[in-house]
Amino acid sequence: MSRRLTALLAATALLAGGSAALAAKPTAPTSLAKVERSILRTTGTLHAFVQYDRPVRDADLRALSEVGITKMRAFKHVNAVSVIAPSALLQKAAALTGVVQVQQDHGLDLHLDKSKQAMKVDRARAAKPKGLGLTGKGVTVAVIDSGLDDSHPDLADNTKATFNFEGAWLWDAYQDGSISNEVAENTGLYAAVDEVGHGTHVASTIGGSGAAAHLPTGSGGDYTGVAPGVQLVGMKVASAAQGVAYDFGWEANAMAAIEYLMEHNKELGVSIVQNSWGIFEVDDPDSEPIIQMVRAAVNRGFIFVFSAGNNGPDEGSVTWPGAMGNVITVGSTVKTAPFGVSRFSSRGPQVDVAAPGSNIVAARSKGAVIDFGNAATPPQDLPFYMAISGTSMSSPHVSGVVALLKQAYPRLSGPVAQEILERTAVDLGDKGKDDSYGWGFVDAYRAGQVAVCLNKTATSKREACFTAVRALPKSKWKSDWNTKGNEAPTANESLPVPPV
Repeated sequence: MSRRLTALLAATALLAGGSAALAAKPTAPTSLAKVERSILRTTGTLHAFVQYDRPVRDADLRALSEVGITKMRAFKHVNAVSVIAPSALLQKAAALTGVVQVQQDHGLDLHLDKSKQAMKVDRARAAKPKGLGLTGKGVTVAVIDSGLDDSHPDLADNTKATFNFEGAWLWDAYQDGSISNEVAENTGLYAAVDEVGHGTHVASTIGGSGAAAHLPTGSGGDYTGVAPGVQLVGMKVASAAQGVAYDFGWEANAMAAIEYLMEHNKELGVSIVQNSWGIFEVDDPDSEPIIQMVRAAVNRGFIFVFSAGNNGPDEGSVTWPGAMGNVITVGSTVKTAPFGVSRFSSRGPQVDVAAPGSNIVAARSKGAVIDFGNAATPPQDLPFYMAISGTSMSSPHVSGVVALLKQAYPRLSGPVAQEILERTAVDLGDKGKDDSYGWGFVDAYRAGQVAVCLNKTATSKREACFTAVRALPKSKWKSDWNTKGNEAPTANESLPVPPV
C-alpha cells in the first residue's frame, strides 16, 4: 500500500526559517542507513520527509536546494521538511548536516436518522427538564478531510471557515513563504469544494442542520447532525484529482492543516479535531512526522477524534494516528439493536469506543465521486443526501458527542472526554474492554449527564457524577490515555491528566 493518507491532505509551500547562515554542505557520503528501504527500491519521484536532529534552519533549505531538491516545505512544530524529489536526490539529502532520517510521505487512507437515537443523542438534545438541552452551541470543530461544501443547505449557516491544503489543483504550490501565506494563497476558489464527498458527509454528521430535507421538495426527515449548534472549520487535505478512489491525499497536507490550527487558533477557536483517515507502514511511531505533529497539537489542548480504519475483521488493524495513546479512536457498528460491530471495522486494543458507521445517511456535496446510489435515502431528498458506510462515519458521531460534552463542561480536556465516553458506554461484545467495541457503544445521554454534573461539582466529589448515572466504577476502568497503542512511547506523548 502506498504511504499516502487515505482521504485528505494537501497544499504546499516553503516555510522560511530564521536567521541566515552559510548553507550546510554534505559532510560525508550518503548514509543509506538513514534512508527508508522503500526509497532505495525505486528510481522514480517520491513524496518524502527529510528529518533533522533539531529545528529546520534556512541553511538546511538552501542545502536541499543545492542537492537539487526544489519542491519543499518545512514545519515549525516537527523537525522535518516535506519534499518531492527523485530517489537519487533523497539519498544525497541523507548526508546533509543534521539529517537523521529520510522516509516516504504516507498516503492518507479515507475511512468512509436512526444512529442518533441509537446513541441517545435525541435525549441529550431534548429541552429541559426531560432532556439536557445540549446542541454543541459555542463549540468549534475542525474537519480535516476532503473539503466541506458550505453551499449545502445543511452546512451553509454553521461553517465558520474553509481552507485548502490540497495541492492537486496547484501542482506548483510548493513556493516560498510561511504556511500561513501558503494557505492564504491556496484557499480561494477550491477551499469549499468537496468533489470527493467524504468531508461534507463527515461534517454534516457532526453538525449539519438537516435543512435540505425541509425544502419544498424534501421528505421532512431528520438529517440533523449530532451537534447542530456547533461551528465547523473545513480543512481540505485531499481531492479526487489526486488519483484513484480512496487514495486522496498526503501526510504532509494533514500536517500543514494541523500546524495551521496551532498557529491560528486564536481566531478560529477550535477545540475538537475530527479525522476520518489514517496511515499504515508505521514502524516507529516516535519518528513518524504526522504522529509528532498530532502530539504537538494534543500538547496545545486540542481533542483529536480518529476513525479506527476499515481493515477489519483482522486483529491489530487500527491505523495511525488513531493507534496513538492520546486520541479518541472509534470503531463502527450497525445502527440498529443489538448494534453488532461492522465487519469492516478495524480491531485492536487502541479502539476506545464504538458508534454507528454502517449505512449512515448525511449530506452529499455537489458532484460527489463517492456517491454510491444514495442507498436508504428517500427519492425526495436526492441529490442532497447519500448513505455511506465506514469508520469514517462512526467517528464524526463521537466528535459530535464530544461537542455536546464541551458545551456542558467548557473545561473538558481530551483525557476527561475519553474517560466520560468510556465509563458511560454500553458494554457490548466481550465483558469489559475488547478490541472491537473498546469500552462499548457510546451513550450520549449518560455522557452528557456526567459532563453537566462535573461542571457544577467540586473536583473532590467528581466520582459522584459517574455513580449517579450508574457508569462503570472507577475500580473497573483504567485509563490508557498515555500508553495505549504506542510501540515506543516517549515522554513527549505521555501527558498528565489535566485537573477536572
